[in-house]
Amino acid sequence: MVLLASSLSLTAEEGRPVWEPKQIGGREYLALDSVTAFYGLKPFEWKGDEGTTGNGRVLVDLQVGSTVLSLNRVRLNLSTPVIREEGVPYLSRMDLSKMMDPVLRPGQIEGFVPFKTMILDSSPAGRTVEDAAKREQVPWDLEEVVGKLQGLEKSGGYDAMATFGEGRPVSLDERLQVIANAAKPALVVSVRFTAGTGDEAVLRTWCLSPAGVSDPDRELQDSDSEALPGNANDAINLAAAMAIHGTVKTRLGMVDARDGGVGWSRDPLLVRSASPTIIVEYVSAKGLDPSKVFGSEAGRNALAAGLNEGLNRLNRSAGQAEGNR
Repeated sequence: MVLLASSLSLTAEEGRPVWEPKQIGGREYLALDSVTAFYGLKPFEWKGDEGTTGNGRVLVDLQVGSTVLSLNRVRLNLSTPVIREEGVPYLSRMDLSKMMDPVLRPGQIEGFVPFKTMILDSSPAGRTVEDAAKREQVPWDLEEVVGKLQGLEKSGGYDAMATFGEGRPVSLDERLQVIANAAKPALVVSVRFTAGTGDEAVLRTWCLSPAGVSDPDRELQDSDSEALPGNANDAINLAAAMAIHGTVKTRLGMVDARDGGVGWSRDPLLVRSASPTIIVEYVSAKGLDPSKVFGSEAGRNALAAGLNEGLNRLNRSAGQAEGNR
């Protein structure tokens, strides 16, 4: 699933330890003790293979052998498992750089400024270019949710718009043109409904895969090592996904057991979008129509409130980042 690649600097920072990466199985890993020291977290407390750390602002839970890491009760789907080598637990440098660092140090994200526009979109199911790029999406009532967003208190002063209205299929190319023409900086949030096979509904959020990470539905390919234009927004995408996934999950009343978390994908919308873009995917329980979750007024209100809270939280972080530069 992963090639060796990361943007996390190994240079020393004042008052912080120098990273000492270790090559294991062809990948670079960092000892978890060095991670906690660098970010000012408490030493990990271990119960068998389950570890917990934090600092009053951040809570981190993980497990050796697992690709699931929880940050402030939001699940992150790592590209490689946490491992233990000669008794020392390690996290891959890729996952630290691309998934944890943007959340723990939003002030270090380059180009991170408050968003002026939220663009609400809807995506067809399927995350491969072959399956999804040629399909047209039958719209649900995006404009109604946009109207609800416009009526909410927005601390960041952003505007809201939709990639399409009600009444006709809209191609991916048309939606991308709307995104390209929107006032910048803009965040695209595409809401997808997928029919599930499990007993309960699940919420998942997707960001564009960094160079060196494949789509979760297939094996790594040589082309995955090439950086895409959208990879310039990797850190912003991750920060946006974490903020909005957490608030939408809370507003929908989805307990932790139904949290599919934040992960990486090469969905064609993510690949081709000119702006930071995330996909929020609602996977229904078996036998239920996934699009009906927002068929009620209460469902649409919950979605709008979660999106608004998430973007306000994100814009506050961006404002702090601006002040640190």
